[in-house]
Amino acid sequence: MDKIFDKIPYDFLAGVKPLYINLVGGVLVLSLAVAYYFLGHSPVQEEYAALEKTKFQTEAKLNKYQKAVAQKPFITAEVAAIKGTLHEKKRHLLLSREIPELLSQVSEVANFLGVEILNFQLSPTASKDFYKEIPMSMTVYGDYYRTVGFFDSLQNLLRLLNVSHFQMDMEDVQEVVRSDEGTMLLENVARVQTTFQANTFVYIEGSEVSPAN
Repeated sequence: MDKIFDKIPYDFLAGVKPLYINLVGGVLVLSLAVAYYFLGHSPVQEEYAALEKTKFQTEAKLNKYQKAVAQKPFITAEVAAIKGTLHEKKRHLLLSREIPELLSQVSEVANFLGVEILNFQLSPTASKDFYKEIPMSMTVYGDYYRTVGFFDSLQNLLRLLNVSHFQMDMEDVQEVVRSDEGTMLLENVARVQTTFQANTFVYIEGSEVSPAN
């Protein structure tokens, strides 16, 4: 240690003015402060800023999760309402296996009412979310009131009908009818030919069952 102090140029320092000594000291202090900032303080600030950013992102995620948890009862209620709506719609829709029997019933109703089916055609189906849409076209001929009764029965049989076209053409024809006295008479009677196009809807069985994960 003595050797180190021996090497200090005391004679030179004695001749240096105090102003220069203060200036050198100030530069040395400033250099130490700058070195501290870049070597110590600046990395600490960057690390603190990164931690603040991570903290903000974590809080944002937490708030998002808390909102999701808070909304769970409402989401559950909404899903239950959708299921209830689906069940209600299902009750009003035909099942695919019912179609052949219903077509036979349509023919039986027409015969019972004395209405002649001139044309009855089903077009290819179009599948939706939980049902199939079946376009149909029909032309019937008969007495006006009996024709109205036939379409009323058709609506009840098919449950849901979305009619896109309906046209009735009336004409007077001569037919043999029985009078109140029991005699047969030739009279002019009104007959209508009705053409209509409509869609009926068939429920797709099993559509509400989710696929297994």
